[in-house]
Amino acid sequence: MEAAGYSIDDVVQSPVYLSSMSLFEEFNLEYANYFESDFPTRATVGIELKSGALVEVSVVAYKDLPR
Repeated sequence: MEAAGYSIDDVVQSPVYLSSMSLFEEFNLEYANYFESDFPTRATVGIELKSGALVEVSVVAYKDLPR
């Protein structure tokens, strides 16, 4: 993101996939370390991930660019 001129503050959406919803509270605590205020829109889903993976996170970043 930095190479494209974006920062964590530009994240507006963050789909999260957990291997088990039992990880939700622990994940939420860690997530708060990155997004301290104005959390981006987020959907959290429990789903079978690739072997050994516990979490998958994607982000969508947006900001107005000068014209």
